[in-house]
Amino acid sequence: MRSNVPTLPREIEGSSDVSHDDGQTISAGNQSAVSLQSQPAGLPLAMDQQQQTRLPSESHTARSDPVTVLSDANKGTPTEYFGESSSFDFMAKVSSPEKEAPTRRSGVPAGGSALRDPSASLAISSSSVPVFELLSAESDDPFGLPSRLVADRLVDAYFKYRHPLNPYLHEGTFRQRYQRLWLSQDLGGEEATQQSLAWYGLVNLVFAFGSDHANVTGRSAGDRSRYFKRAKTLLVAGLLQVSTIELVQALLLMGQYLHGALELNNCWTVIGLAIRTAQGLGLHLDPATFTSDKIEQEVRKRVWWGCFVLDRVLSMKVGRPTIPDGPGIEVGMPLAVDDEFLSSEEGQSIQPQGVPSKLEYFNQVIPQCRLMEKILKTLYSSDGPGDNTQKARSVMDTTQFLALSIQLDGELTTWQENLPSHLKPGAEGLEWHFERQRNVLLMRWAPLPSGPFLWTN
Repeated sequence: MRSNVPTLPREIEGSSDVSHDDGQTISAGNQSAVSLQSQPAGLPLAMDQQQQTRLPSESHTARSDPVTVLSDANKGTPTEYFGESSSFDFMAKVSSPEKEAPTRRSGVPAGGSALRDPSASLAISSSSVPVFELLSAESDDPFGLPSRLVADRLVDAYFKYRHPLNPYLHEGTFRQRYQRLWLSQDLGGEEATQQSLAWYGLVNLVFAFGSDHANVTGRSAGDRSRYFKRAKTLLVAGLLQVSTIELVQALLLMGQYLHGALELNNCWTVIGLAIRTAQGLGLHLDPATFTSDKIEQEVRKRVWWGCFVLDRVLSMKVGRPTIPDGPGIEVGMPLAVDDEFLSSEEGQSIQPQGVPSKLEYFNQVIPQCRLMEKILKTLYSSDGPGDNTQKARSVMDTTQFLALSIQLDGELTTWQENLPSHLKPGAEGLEWHFERQRNVLLMRWAPLPSGPFLWTN
């Protein structure tokens, strides 16, 4: 058993024996024994008030009434802002065209909605458990692991079902480090330290997504919310430690989780953290200037473009500004080579001829996001330099509008025509993961008689 245990911040210091999720107490090489203490006395009153006004949910899917959640969450908190290009502003106008726009608080620019009325928002204002509850004595041990059999099934399910859509990890590299979780330190196991908090958080997020598909049994063995809570505790504790690429990967997966739960404001914040951390690590620059290892270079590319895609998709939903894309962004597109064919050696990463790569999908999503952003910028413009709001253009000349529509429709059609054959509409005889990738692309762009309709899923 390990003698060295990572020291979490004072709010969550402590130690105890680690137990399996199925109730078995184990002696793990680096399954560190850390338990959580009660919430320390002296926390600001605002923290207690925030805990009282947020409605925790044990489920990934928000089951609380959205109106109630928003009503409680908005007490004493800043008003949320959704730009005029957001899905929510659009739906509010379509559903109640006779109503005036929601009252804007001072300082909120025209062209967006500062939502005071909770019923005006379709986004849930965080149903996840507040961190203060996670740090209490009743919380689960964040370093606990399921049994090896369950853990292996969760990891297998993640790479089979989730990884083809969000290839932020390199499977071989992840599995190599994952194996060391089960070894004692004298056999090469990895010691749990302050620097490994992000890694443990990443592992728990892999478990969380894997639990959607894995056939596992045992007490809470497949409970994704349990793994998410552990990851949240670890990432909050290690957020201000030395930044690592594992931290960015974990933040991206956490963003995906919150996006699927419709916790869009929390997702917006988490993806912002991921982007800033990625920039701090230089992921937006040429990876060859940081490492000669070709696999590491590809992972850096994937993680950066993962930040880019999530930022664009989320920005289109909430109508808020995106990170710049252009000068200063030196990183190239990822290679369309599957994980098993990537090599650390120069010139050895080659996708076999006749075998479509699962990375082709990711490389098509990136230009698709650029096109969708271009359409929004065409329809929603700023007033001038320094104005970064997304507000609808004033009525333009019909001829000009038709010309712009034809141009944008042509660009979308060209993008679709250039898709690999296995991702084009109507492709048949596909393996199930290619069919899933194709369907996701189609959901984001469904041609209608009136022109392209963008669906930011």
